[in-house]
Amino acid sequence: TPLHIACKNNNETIVKYLIEHGADINIKHYNLYTMLHYACENKNENLVKYLIEKGANIYIKNKLGDTPLEIAQKKNAENIMDYIEKKRDEYTKLLTACENNNENIVKDLVEQPSANVNIQNKDGNTALHLACQNKMKTL
Repeated sequence: TPLHIACKNNNETIVKYLIEHGADINIKHYNLYTMLHYACENKNENLVKYLIEKGANIYIKNKLGDTPLEIAQKKNAENIMDYIEKKRDEYTKLLTACENNNENIVKDLVEQPSANVNIQNKDGNTALHLACQNKMKTL
């Protein structure tokens, strides 16, 4: 797709334009790479941050079974690894709170500036889906 080509070639301007105009951020290429895989492979920290903030799934595996974090590890991209691990920890807290129907914790977490209720767990469920399944009123 044009989005894959732009991301693979580190063209942040086109990537942002396409995403802002509705391109699927988690669409997979023939090798099952997502935009986030390519950004990690290219060690493009700005693009990694942008994609994650826009809802890129950090758990999707490519054809070889690698997540974006594992790609970053293979490329020795320490800043990217740290960022993804930090986000993974934040996501885990929010997703766990939603799964356990703990509205007070969810409320505290979503009030943080970096909160993203559209993050996905490894099954593709978002915090918003889990909150709805549990009939949470906070979200």
